[in-house]
Amino acid sequence: MATAIGKGHHSLYANFRPCYSLPSCKNTGEYSGPEYQVVRGVVESLKIITRQANLRVAEYAFHYTKEHGRERVSAIHKANIMQKTEGLFLKGSREVAEKSTLR
Repeated sequence: MATAIGKGHHSLYANFRPCYSLPSCKNTGEYSGPEYQVVRGVVESLKIITRQANLRVAEYAFHYTKEHGRERVSAIHKANIMQKTEGLFLKGSREVAEKSTLR
């Protein structure tokens, strides 16, 4: 799917980016929890995130960045909407950034 920028499409629901899976890296994310159908046409999903897993992912991001000569790490979140889970993710990412030697 191509992005619709400059093509006049204003209802893009998905934005795909290249991604590589690392076998040794466990993931916490949107699709890791159980889901079920509440009523026809309504599905609910439970997002599970742990502080430990979050810190491990953030630490790896900073390690990868340094090893590959990059200058910054971006943490993409929706903490304004999912205050508890994404808030925990953002807090952990900021903690790791404080300890980082990328400065």
